[in-house]
Amino acid sequence: MFNRNTRFLPATLLLALGLLSLPAQAQITSDGTTNTFVIPFGPAFAINGGATSGTNLFHSFSEFSVPTGRTALFNNNANIANIFARVTGSNLSNIDGILATQNPTNLFLLNPKGIIFGPNATLAIGGSFFASTAESIVFKDGIEFSAAQPNSALLSVNVPLGLQMGSNPGTIVNQSQTVFMGQTVGLATIAPQTTIGLVGGEVNLTGGGITSVGGRIEIGAIGSNGFVGLVPDAMGYRLNYDSTNAFANINLSQRAFLNSLSGSDIRLRGDIVHLAENSQIIAATNNALNGGNIDLIARQIKVDGGASTLTATTASGTAGRTTLRASESIEIKGLGYAKLLEANLRTLGGDVGFQNLESEIATFTTGSGNAGAIIIETASLSIKEGIRVIAGAIASGSNQPITISASEGFELVGSSVSNNTGIGSTGNGNNIVINTPQLSVRNGGFINTSSFGSGAGGGVAINAIDIELVDERPNIPPVGLIALTTIGSSAFGAGSSGDTRITTETLRIRGGAAVFAGSLAQENLNPGPSGNIIINASKLVEVAGISAGGVISSTISTTSYSNSSAGDISITTGELILRDSGEIKSETWGTAGGGNLSIQASEKIDISGAVFSPTTQKLERSNISVSAEFPGLDLGILTPSRNVSIPSTGNAGSLSITTSNLSVRDRGRVAVSSETAGNAGSLNLAVDTLRLEQDGAITGATAGGDGGQLSVQAQNGIILRDRSAITSSASPTAMGRSGDIRLSAGFLELTDSQIAANNLSSGGQGGSIDITTRNNLKLTRSGITSTTASGNGGDLNLQLGRILLMRDNSLISTTAGQAGAGGNGGNINIAAPFIVGVPNENSDITANAFTGNGGNIQITTQGIFGLEFRPQLTPQSDITASSQLGVNGTVTIDRLNVDPAQGLTELSVNLTDARDRVASNCAAIGESRFVVTGRGGLPTNPNRRLQSDRAWVDMRNLSEFREETTTVGQQVNAPITEANSWRVNEEGNVELVAVIPHAEPQTPNTNCAGTSPKTP
Repeated sequence: MFNRNTRFLPATLLLALGLLSLPAQAQITSDGTTNTFVIPFGPAFAINGGATSGTNLFHSFSEFSVPTGRTALFNNNANIANIFARVTGSNLSNIDGILATQNPTNLFLLNPKGIIFGPNATLAIGGSFFASTAESIVFKDGIEFSAAQPNSALLSVNVPLGLQMGSNPGTIVNQSQTVFMGQTVGLATIAPQTTIGLVGGEVNLTGGGITSVGGRIEIGAIGSNGFVGLVPDAMGYRLNYDSTNAFANINLSQRAFLNSLSGSDIRLRGDIVHLAENSQIIAATNNALNGGNIDLIARQIKVDGGASTLTATTASGTAGRTTLRASESIEIKGLGYAKLLEANLRTLGGDVGFQNLESEIATFTTGSGNAGAIIIETASLSIKEGIRVIAGAIASGSNQPITISASEGFELVGSSVSNNTGIGSTGNGNNIVINTPQLSVRNGGFINTSSFGSGAGGGVAINAIDIELVDERPNIPPVGLIALTTIGSSAFGAGSSGDTRITTETLRIRGGAAVFAGSLAQENLNPGPSGNIIINASKLVEVAGISAGGVISSTISTTSYSNSSAGDISITTGELILRDSGEIKSETWGTAGGGNLSIQASEKIDISGAVFSPTTQKLERSNISVSAEFPGLDLGILTPSRNVSIPSTGNAGSLSITTSNLSVRDRGRVAVSSETAGNAGSLNLAVDTLRLEQDGAITGATAGGDGGQLSVQAQNGIILRDRSAITSSASPTAMGRSGDIRLSAGFLELTDSQIAANNLSSGGQGGSIDITTRNNLKLTRSGITSTTASGNGGDLNLQLGRILLMRDNSLISTTAGQAGAGGNGGNINIAAPFIVGVPNENSDITANAFTGNGGNIQITTQGIFGLEFRPQLTPQSDITASSQLGVNGTVTIDRLNVDPAQGLTELSVNLTDARDRVASNCAAIGESRFVVTGRGGLPTNPNRRLQSDRAWVDMRNLSEFREETTTVGQQVNAPITEANSWRVNEEGNVELVAVIPHAEPQTPNTNCAGTSPKTP
């Protein structure tokens, strides 16, 4: 727009404008205090004389106005650096002509009563320009050039220190719409490194503009008796507000504008700064110089009615930073949600031209330079009705971060905060960082980073106490992701999308809102990987409801539609609630893998509810899922409507959940699945208690590859009721096997429910089911089954700590070849102390086949009650292993015998043989003695009860005192005895005999202790 080498516009040119016929009106009058002379000369007022002090020239007027088409020309020598002009009269200054200086210099104009710049007001000075309603300019040593006290003497003064406001500072109004070289510039300085400043009580730009090239624009609205410092620097002067706390208002309206080029900064400081009616603040660069910064600082900032701010670069220079800082509140309000959609669609199409269609806080780069940063700091922030806060990189330049801090709260309604790279760009996006205690994103609110080019997209980081995403609109416009109430990131080109990190106490997502990260392919693009979602919510995560009209469920999701993998989801919270069709899911629609999903909830997870969608004509279930989806579907609201043509072969990711209590009810679902050639992922649950009720389900399904592996560890127990299920399945189109199911729990109870691993495909094998419990497994009108259409049935392994109880048509079964195309029955292994059924309730344990062989059943138990082995199924409770056309399986039942010694503890000493307790030669003769020393735990009399006296037992081993002695007859001389009897001998002869007495055995005398008695 401007060449920074444009020369200063000399006064002689201004006098040759062809307006010599205009009458000279006395609009500029000297007050006589500074030897100022005003000479009308054609259309101009030549201002001569004045008071000189060093390089400063002072003029004083009682009245100072420049009518339309007239020029006020300050004649100054070349050595004059500053011209100070004050108005001491009672009238405000109305300037609708030209302010000019003979030689380049800085011009300060003071009128405490007020200053108005009309539509034709123009500047033709070679230095900085300040218009102020201050009472005085303050110099060193307290010297003032005062409009309130014009008679004060001027001593030697040098650089001005600041502007001192009076008790009631006047208003400054700018309506200037001056056109220069075909462009409307308003009040403009075309000399580089200069400042245009308006410092008044209230400052209003009403349809007027200010332009600076390579310098600075300063606007300050100061309250009663305030002081503003003037700090010289390389760009002219910078205003310093450290010495004042009193501010007034700044208003931009009726297409007012502030325009800085080639590095010019724009700074506004007031009490309330209000941009309205398509007003604009623009800081841009189109060369190697860096663009200027935009700083709005106030108690309150309001942007509405299509007003906007923009920093931009179209070349190698970096765009400037935009800062909005308000101690109390910032409210940014647009022209309506339709304008936001129009603007977002235009940006997605690659057009980033600045248009007056929507309100924006924006920064762009269309060259090799980087876009600027956006910083918003306040207590209360409200952005609504079509506002865009956006950073965009369209070429090789990259974006800078968007940082938002709202110490009390931030609401985003029907508006967007986005950090994007455009189609064909090679630069990188950057992050969005939000810090606030309360974040509310509603009705089309959109916080997103996107990459449409080859550069990497940025991430989203949110730190808050409470976060709410809710969509209450009756209809969601069908224009894709940009219409959703969303927080997240996405990649549409070769670049990757960034991570979304949310740290909060509570996160609530309702009415079709979403936290989303995706790699979303256009048909001719090759996107980078999707970003991850990391949520840390110390108290609660709630995902609930469906949008009006049933267009989409509330979700936390990562998605890939290409050969790039979907991102992971990690959720750590105290309590997780999914209800009324709320979803947490990771999907892949392409050739790469799905993301992994990890959930840790220290207290509980509750998944419940389904809502009928008039759009899909089906019940939409609440669910947690990871999946690989089938291509060729109309994705509707997720992307601009189209059919995906990318072959989908990716594997689904894994799902991991850790919590104290997991409840899945009222059609809720936890699932891993694959609808493609890829495999379903694994599902791992670690809980204290798992409850599935009212059609609740945990599933691993496949329509292509292998089914998902399901693993549940429940420290307390698992309860399934009311048509609930834990299933791993393969559909008829699947090429793989069903996944396995592994359950470990304190107890397992099923009522009107099932645990099933089924394969309906051609030749696919059924999954195995392994169940381990410390206590009972109870089935009531329920089943544990593995079924195949034609492949081999899966095995069932039950290791139970106590009782297997089967009631009322319950079933434990592995069945193969239901389609009559082969397949052997799987094996069933059951180990339980007791297996109990009711004979006439038809509860069965079966391992059957149709054309293949029946499976084997191995049961290890102490007792089976109510179930019997039978060759075929009957209306009774049966145990069978049969085949209709093949070989029957075997049934082996090991009944364990009870060991009486089981549980007894062996004594620490050996029991002594009672025979060893008494010496073998203890007798009632020969001085033997037997002394009773205790009763050995028995009453001394069997007719008496046991007394509490302690028993002393001699534990000595007396076996060493036992002697095996040979009996020796006592030698005696046989006396001569007469025959006194007869006998018949062996030869049959009769003999006379005498009867001889028998000899008695002799043993040594001992006492009963095994020792010889002492000799007295």
